[in-house]
Amino acid sequence: MMTMEHDFKALLARSKKGEGTLRYNVDKQVVSFSFDAPHTTDGDKALELVKRGDIQGCSFMFRTSYHDPQSVSVERKVNAETGKTDVTYHVKSVRSIHDFTLTAMPAYDTTSVEARGLKPGAPTAKLQPNNAQQLKDMRAKAHQPLF
Repeated sequence: MMTMEHDFKALLARSKKGEGTLRYNVDKQVVSFSFDAPHTTDGDKALELVKRGDIQGCSFMFRTSYHDPQSVSVERKVNAETGKTDVTYHVKSVRSIHDFTLTAMPAYDTTSVEARGLKPGAPTAKLQPNNAQQLKDMRAKAHQPLF
């Protein structure tokens, strides 16, 4: 599911069993996605905010096994300046991803988002048969276990 600010009411795209308007890829180091922005109030708003640069990042909602040391490691350090303990979770494996979102406050500073598309009036390209199969295969792989 693709949303704005993790708000399920602001649905922008969806993938079900590899089919739909949301396409994504997950590997051991990178999560990437693309989607067809709907011509709705939320879709037009999302596209405009990305084009203007007001929204420059992304986040995603995922599930892992926090009690399994193979999935997550926890690092605790005492901050010398504040005396408070900083806790950092290092996620090693993800069981599932539930939501990709566009956000002005991304959980991960290294994320980015950009709007791409055809110029108004440009002809739309048709997928060649081998490209259509490749796209179908990629979508099917997106629904396999991550690790």
